[in-house]
Amino acid sequence: MDAEGRPLTVAVLGAGARGAGFGGVLAQWPERARVVAVAEPRREVRQRFAQVHHLAKDQVFADWRDLLDRPRLADMAIVALPDRQHADAAIGLSNRGYHLLVESPMATDWPGCLAVADTIRRNGTVLSVGHVLRYAPYERTIKRLVDQGAIGDIVAIDHIAPIGFQHFAHSFVRGNWAQEGQSSFILLGFAGHDIDWLLDLVGVPAKRVSSHGSLTYFRPESAPPQAADRCVTCPIERACPYSAPRVYRRGQPLPEAGIGSALADIVTGGDPSPAALDRALATGPYGRCVYRCDNDAPDHQAVSIEFANGVTAALTVTAFTPMSNRRTIIFGTLGQLTGDSDTIEVFDFRSGRTTVIDVMRGRTRAMFTRGTVEYRLLDAFVNALRDGRRELIVSDLDSTLRGQWLVFAADESRRQGRAIDLDGYPLDAEQRLIDHIRTGDRSGADQLIGQLLGALYLNSAGDFQAVLDGAADLVTLFTRAAVEGGADATVVFGEKAALTRKLAGFTTVDEVSTFLVDAFNRFVGYIFDFSHADHANALRRAVAYIQDHYAERIRLADVAQAAFLSPAYLSQVFKAKMGQTFTDYLADVRIDHGKELLAKTATPISEIATRVGFTDQSHFTKVFTRLTGTSPARFRRSGA
Repeated sequence: MDAEGRPLTVAVLGAGARGAGFGGVLAQWPERARVVAVAEPRREVRQRFAQVHHLAKDQVFADWRDLLDRPRLADMAIVALPDRQHADAAIGLSNRGYHLLVESPMATDWPGCLAVADTIRRNGTVLSVGHVLRYAPYERTIKRLVDQGAIGDIVAIDHIAPIGFQHFAHSFVRGNWAQEGQSSFILLGFAGHDIDWLLDLVGVPAKRVSSHGSLTYFRPESAPPQAADRCVTCPIERACPYSAPRVYRRGQPLPEAGIGSALADIVTGGDPSPAALDRALATGPYGRCVYRCDNDAPDHQAVSIEFANGVTAALTVTAFTPMSNRRTIIFGTLGQLTGDSDTIEVFDFRSGRTTVIDVMRGRTRAMFTRGTVEYRLLDAFVNALRDGRRELIVSDLDSTLRGQWLVFAADESRRQGRAIDLDGYPLDAEQRLIDHIRTGDRSGADQLIGQLLGALYLNSAGDFQAVLDGAADLVTLFTRAAVEGGADATVVFGEKAALTRKLAGFTTVDEVSTFLVDAFNRFVGYIFDFSHADHANALRRAVAYIQDHYAERIRLADVAQAAFLSPAYLSQVFKAKMGQTFTDYLADVRIDHGKELLAKTATPISEIATRVGFTDQSHFTKVFTRLTGTSPARFRRSGA
């Protein structure tokens, strides 16, 4: 019961496996908490949840947004919606006074994370994020042993997060996490728990991160020749490890109790009938061949982290495992700890002895039962609210921000193919943002603005004025980049003064984030408004370089360097001022010189092709014919 002597009231947003599981736990605590509302779009799932918790019609919603139109219905809300809805739901509910238990991730991008954090702090509501490893007996035991010095000081960690081949096929090939643009990327959606735990285990900030990974197997070219588009019509289905009927209809045995039925429930949208499952496998996304889906999530990823104290950690996330548990090796100055989520072995260098700890003796791995991680997570949150003890929430706002900051940096490292220095991350991002401004790359800038604002927020320690000061510095950066990109300085500096005045009136990080994106677009517009810039000199340098080097393997980057512009920006200016692309202009120059050689010399056509910059006669002939309407040989014979 809360301070008023009554059970806490709870609204559950999303009644799928997680939401229903949390609801089942709450049903065991009638004196402590009770469910008073549910929001779930699937009718069968929604009705089943409402029946279990004896909810009236006015307590049941098809869309979670409908709760926002009502007075606050509960003390707290559990957000178990699809990943991309977490931030909007958390912000809307916090603004109405709900305390929040949000399934991981808190948000799928940095602006979302910052907006949630800003809202929670401003409203004074309580937030816990579902980083369940912090509550697990195995991981908690490891942390206790490390903190007690059982292996001395940590030097390095090797941690494997196995997704499981069938779990990956269900969630990341056929299911909701198949396309990163529609949900969250795999490092955030699956291994965010692991990175959060590694940060907690080491206890200091990360200094540098690098990551590599890709989608290598679940692609059309990996499909066996006989494979059909759907498992139910595939002649080799029974021999395929990713057979949908094997998982959903015949019930492949899996370690977690009840997971087979939970997956089938997802496939059918909550209809338990065999006919519904047959229809789903014949027509729905979960019956598709895993080699012919529209997935783009990497099927393996490796992350290397260096912490501020010199400790290193290697995290491997992969689809190509059984449905097995996480495995960890921690190398210390006085010993080694090895664990497999059930048993921990501690080897002591001093005694040469190995101590074995059976963490899971007498415990169950069934989800949402007493003593499991989901139960402990919800138990801690309810007790924190009921007793006013926020320290019980170990997966709180601040720790979540630090973990998600590292996750976003790690995945950017994978995309860029380079290590990210987290100490210099914002500075590096500033330089890249300048390049985006000069070239008008709005899509590339959006993510970087979020990263820079995230760095400002994390480094400000809650001081909003520090965020405003950092945002003002970014406006100055925009101004400098725009002038260097060719925009009219008088116009740009006038805009800077107006924007700086506007910035001073903001009171939330969300307002600052929106403002920075708008400011970026304004300055880009000034660069590409050619009426405010004189590019004649730059174009003269570019044309002169092309005329001097047309016979060489000339690249846009080479010409841009000679013109003192970025390649992307030169391409824009060239098209606007010359009326044709750089590539077309270069081809015209080469063909003009080729025509001169054909008309005035007897040089073989193959040699002419090489002399004017083409790699072979065939390419020269093709381009020549396209531009002149006749072949080089006919052109020569005509005497043109």
